[in-house]
Amino acid sequence: TLAIANDVAQLAKIGTEAVYASPNQVDGLCKDVQPLAHRISHLRVGGSMISKQALARWFGYFERIEVSYGSRDGGGGGFALLSEPTDEITYAPYPGVEFEVVDVEQKPVRVGVVGEVRLKTPVTAHEYVGAPEATAEVFRDGWFYPGDLGSLSADGRLSIVGRTKDQFNIGGVKFNASAIDEAIAAVVGVEHAASFTRQNAAGSAELAVLVVPAAGADFATTAAAIRMQCMGLGKTMVPRSIYFATVMPANASGKVPRGDLPLFSAALPAY
Repeated sequence: TLAIANDVAQLAKIGTEAVYASPNQVDGLCKDVQPLAHRISHLRVGGSMISKQALARWFGYFERIEVSYGSRDGGGGGFALLSEPTDEITYAPYPGVEFEVVDVEQKPVRVGVVGEVRLKTPVTAHEYVGAPEATAEVFRDGWFYPGDLGSLSADGRLSIVGRTKDQFNIGGVKFNASAIDEAIAAVVGVEHAASFTRQNAAGSAELAVLVVPAAGADFATTAAAIRMQCMGLGKTMVPRSIYFATVMPANASGKVPRGDLPLFSAALPAY
């Protein structure tokens, strides 16, 4: 039975057993809904990185959460089947899938070392029709490069730590956007956050954050708490500008388009 509902409580009421969604869609279904006394059996979610705060929140509505890793271009890569919250999601490869993590010279790195992820699947495409530059960027020597940074464990499970294109460089200091997003997501009054870089009046890159606040949150108080939280990551990781919006932009895959956030936030007041 295919069900269409406004929130997760409605789905549970009609006896839904499984939900398949992107992270943004799950957040939309659970928004303003109290944890369920009788949780839905299964959630399968994928499409972007998932914070540990979001994962813990979703367990208030679902008994098991299957987090999938892969893409439409490269096919399904792996999965993690969880029955309780965890601080780190690690993906086991699907049958026939091979994971590798490589350095800038395309050489496999040691266990536990962060590098660029590449994978082979039984259904990986080999080119984008009529787009040789895009093809050369992600399809190389039989491998698909999804644009992720990660590491492998000794038993071959994959951990994702961020995106290659989401690696910021401010004043010569490099860091990943996901580390900032996750730290800010833990602040009281924050429902969703995405960091990005923008140019200041002097033409230099500076860190900014777009935040979807929790209901009733005071913007100035929340902004101060965000900066205090980010101080624990390092002075460079403290955002100069914090913007508040009612919704977080998302593309067709449910991912936040960081490159569009400077324009999206331009008309918003900065804190």
